[in-house]
Amino acid sequence: SGLVVPQKGWVRVVSPVAGRLLAVNVEEGQRVAQGATLFTLEVTSPQWAEATLLGLRQSYEARRRSLDEAGKQSQMLLLEQSKGLAQRLAAARREAAALATQSALQQQRLVLAERAVARLDALVAEQFVSAAQVQDKTGELLSSRAEGAAIARQREALDAEIAALEA
Repeated sequence: SGLVVPQKGWVRVVSPVAGRLLAVNVEEGQRVAQGATLFTLEVTSPQWAEATLLGLRQSYEARRRSLDEAGKQSQMLLLEQSKGLAQRLAAARREAAALATQSALQQQRLVLAERAVARLDALVAEQFVSAAQVQDKTGELLSSRAEGAAIARQREALDAEIAALEA
């Protein structure tokens, strides 16, 4: 150990390890910059006892095993999450296909309902059917349009979910 005299007060300099002093790189009273090498030491033997080294080695090995296990668990979790997302995506695609079929059928029903209302309008003019029958068919046509709109909204929501799952 040694003493360095700064501008104000004293500073005690102590080596962090035991060893042999090889060189003194400064002279008494010399100005030095922060971080400058003051002394050069030769460390001749390990500073830690055998038991300390063994304890450190065991601690290191236990930590390494723990980290390896945590890494494996993380990989398993990611794999499970990936499988879950793939299953959700497949189910969403199946549902989209079913909605597409349902939408096509609904479009056909809508065309048929529109034709039926048009025929009834012509028959009302010739007084073969009552206005109440036309009203009933018009109500069915409106219901069919509302159902088609609901299917379209479901399809849009499902398409957004599929896009999010694919991202």
